[in-house]
Amino acid sequence: MTPLVLGFLSAFFLTAPPGDAESRFWLAESPSSREIDRMERERGDEAYQIGPKTPYEFARRGKYRLDRGQYRQAIEDFNKALEDNERYFFVLYHRGLAHYSLEEYQKAIADFTLAAAIDPHDADVYFRRGEARFFAEDYRKAIPDYDEAIRLYPKFAAAYDSRGWAHHELGDDMLAMIDLKKASEIEPDVSYYKESFADLMFGMDRFDEAAKSYKQAIDMEPENHSCLAKLGDAYGEIDEYRLAITAYDRAIGLEPVASYHNNRGVTYERSGLQDLAAMDYDAAIRIDPHYATAYFNRGLLYKDAGDLEKAVEHFSRTVQNDENYHEAFFYRAELLDSAGDVRAALSDIDKALALDEKQSRYYFRRAFIHAELGDDEAALADYNTALRLEPALSSAMFNRGYIHYRAGRYALAFADFAKGALLQPEDPDYLVAQGNVLHAQARYEKAIEYYTSAIAVRDDYVESYLERASAYHDTGDYDHARSDIEKVLELDPTVSGAYYVLGLVEFDTQNVRQALETFDKAISLGENTAHVYFMRGWSYRIEKSDREAIRDLTQAIALAPDFQLAYTYRGNAYFDGQEFALAIDDYNRALELEPDDYQTILSRAAAYEKIGRMEKAQSDYLRAGELLLEDK
Repeated sequence: MTPLVLGFLSAFFLTAPPGDAESRFWLAESPSSREIDRMERERGDEAYQIGPKTPYEFARRGKYRLDRGQYRQAIEDFNKALEDNERYFFVLYHRGLAHYSLEEYQKAIADFTLAAAIDPHDADVYFRRGEARFFAEDYRKAIPDYDEAIRLYPKFAAAYDSRGWAHHELGDDMLAMIDLKKASEIEPDVSYYKESFADLMFGMDRFDEAAKSYKQAIDMEPENHSCLAKLGDAYGEIDEYRLAITAYDRAIGLEPVASYHNNRGVTYERSGLQDLAAMDYDAAIRIDPHYATAYFNRGLLYKDAGDLEKAVEHFSRTVQNDENYHEAFFYRAELLDSAGDVRAALSDIDKALALDEKQSRYYFRRAFIHAELGDDEAALADYNTALRLEPALSSAMFNRGYIHYRAGRYALAFADFAKGALLQPEDPDYLVAQGNVLHAQARYEKAIEYYTSAIAVRDDYVESYLERASAYHDTGDYDHARSDIEKVLELDPTVSGAYYVLGLVEFDTQNVRQALETFDKAISLGENTAHVYFMRGWSYRIEKSDREAIRDLTQAIALAPDFQLAYTYRGNAYFDGQEFALAIDDYNRALELEPDDYQTILSRAAAYEKIGRMEKAQSDYLRAGELLLEDK
């Protein structure tokens, strides 16, 4: 809401201060002015076909042009009127109004200041200078002007109203309330002041009081469609959706404004009536094809309905119509990321952050995208910023902890997961993550304690049982491992990881054929990891099925190109198949990754020996022996 502006002489239409500039102008009437009066009434613009000759006539035509919105021409006439008399109060005052209307606030202030120096007792001049200063955002200087206008004319309701809004802009809503109430008391039958007070209440989140004042304004002016729409907004904020929709219906019936449809759409959406919301957003867009907010809200509806293509299209239309709509860039980035267009998503998040760098969720999303692109350092930087902006953002702690975990920074990872667990005590993920850190450090018993705590938080959470089964397997407690796997499969028979862990148990208990079947099941359910293919390949090796072993080990290497053991075991399979050159290639790659693996060195020595390269074989045997001695 802004100060009262009801035309150039709004104050005169309300509680006009006595002795104003307008009345003094007409005291200067002359026979020629009465003739111009008659010609204006009868012939309009033709009254001035013969150019003015005197300062009075220039002033009169300037006023005529000012009243018709011809501000530049009015200023030219006022300038001519001032050539012979620089202290022409009426002309300075009205030239100030012309500058004000052109948003040339400093020039307006200068003219009102000159006018006030000529007549320091004219309340309206101070009020107008206060208005110019207000719109120039010089609120501290505007308030003394409103003070003086009120001192000169204590019933100046418009000055109270404007001073109230100046206090609001300076952050003092209590003084604003006092002034706006005073304006309404002075003019109890003017709906504007009720609406102005309601606007203040709405801005202070006092929506009940806002609704009450909007209703009072509407009772005075039933066809005030903008006030009806704002009443709908207030009802919407207090979840009175039926009353809100009724208010919007009345407003739209009087004037089908795009924003009224948009806001009614928001209310329908909050009421769970998405189809009606969509119709209103579409109507808003038809009325105003450049209404960015309606495109944005329609995009959110498409997003929630799973129509990602339409959602992206509407978010794109949003930013086409408002390039500063950072939320549209953010949501479009989310959709592009989910569609696999990660680079485009990163570009959109960058744009969102360039427009608003205080949104923690934007940094969170960009960190996630950086991690997807393998840039963990950039991801960490963004998670750090997100947490600086929102220290209790537990999801950022979790993701940051996971990056530390992957990098082997276990202390930092554990700290992040522990903080998250304090913030989200009902979420077992944080306890499971702490268990995983301990598990990675071979602290199996301690890890099992955390997994058990996670189960206590939520006894139907598959991940807790699965990770505990893995830890039990690593301690050699196969019975408890099997028990936990059974629980996982009871909760969800499609968990591929459960079959992988069960395969490990079968393998370690010498049930290799059962292990193969179990790994097959894991892979058929989507367990597409290097380790499951490696273990199945190893099982095939034990079963003397080297072709199948090579196939699986090759797949393991494709999924994890630095999987050193996979190269060694595939090399062994090639060796057993008499493919010594291929075996040597794999041993070479394995030793690039782990140069001091004496078993691989021995295997390579044997392969060299098989193809007659005795010097290389001898060298490898010597190196393997040295490493064995070092181990002892």
